Amino acid sequence: MAEVPEFDIMVDADDLNNRKNVVNQVLAKLGKDWKPEDVKIEDVDGGQANRMLRCYTRSIDDGILFRVTRDRFPTFTNLERNFTIYRLMDDIGVGPNVLCRLRNGICYEYIMGKSFSMKNFPVEFRDLTVTKLVAKELAKIHSKKTKSLALEKYNMTPENSKWGIFEWLLDEYEKPMMEEEAQQIKDSPAFPTKAEFLAEKQEIEEVVSGLGFDRVFSHNDAYFGNVIHNEEKGTAMIVDYDVCSYNNQGFDIANFPIASAVGYLAIDRRGEKRSLNTPEFYREYLWSYLEKLSEVDEWGRDITEKDVERMYVKIQKMTLYCILYLVTICVLVGTKPALRPGQGPRQVMDAGRDLWRLYRELKNEVLALEIPSAD
Repeated sequence: MAEVPEFDIMVDADDLNNRKNVVNQVLAKLGKDWKPEDVKIEDVDGGQANRMLRCYTRSIDDGILFRVTRDRFPTFTNLERNFTIYRLMDDIGVGPNVLCRLRNGICYEYIMGKSFSMKNFPVEFRDLTVTKLVAKELAKIHSKKTKSLALEKYNMTPENSKWGIFEWLLDEYEKPMMEEEAQQIKDSPAFPTKAEFLAEKQEIEEVVSGLGFDRVFSHNDAYFGNVIHNEEKGTAMIVDYDVCSYNNQGFDIANFPIASAVGYLAIDRRGEKRSLNTPEFYREYLWSYLEKLSEVDEWGRDITEKDVERMYVKIQKMTLYCILYLVTICVLVGTKPALRPGQGPRQVMDAGRDLWRLYRELKNEVLALEIPSAD
């Protein structure tokens, strides 16, 4: 693929005049023949880490997205690394077409499709259409081809691309909350102390280490909020690559369903706990994943029911690890009001508490599951 240009230009997304001038300057450098007076610039929800600017003329079909890093967000990776990952995702056909790099951001072709809000997650779970498409995208990210490109073209090794976010989050765990309401929830008996949490984490890590998963290149933040579905084309793209790195293969697979359902843990109190993540759900989801992985990695054989059964039990055990990870995410967001502008801490802290409760309810049952033999 052609080299992607890098421009020594910074976008101030909050300064309307600056961003308009900079956008038109970048468009000119990219060879776009758009007239400055015809260019429309719109803010798009970019999450907590980024500010997104959508630019187009007559139709968003030919739009360009400026992804500008927010200064206030604690960065897990630097912009150089993010730019490399975007190019890698573009190379393997799971990410957008990258157009250029800026001093504080990345520019790429606008991704057409529907993004998801918390309101429509359950509908998509029951439909399974998008979930199965996501499973196939995860398989491509986890493939040997991706790992080979990451190593050989971009010099991204497991050593220099370590996923250390969990450890960083644990360091944040003991810090006092900035709001009394959040601190009261965290100090309640329904929330684990750090010592309790670390003991559980160590136990589950021992279980996970024995599951036999490969270490692969991973997305690490796959959930419906990071998916764009193009119904017309029948595609789904997983976006937001800030925390991509090498990780246990099972993490992405297990994390996608539970992370997507975090906002609905309150439903559990009404006795509907597993309506979204039934064995039938996992069978379809895992079959799609394994089928695509066998294709891209050229296994040379068809997927069997035994393959899916074995993966199902492994992913149930891996889910316990993912739940613990998500608890720390809830504490982080609860600790820092800047990560939830305009929102109080109760919703996210309640989600963390519900995750911990769900972990305790599932733990013994899941750990008792036996992985079927491969014979």
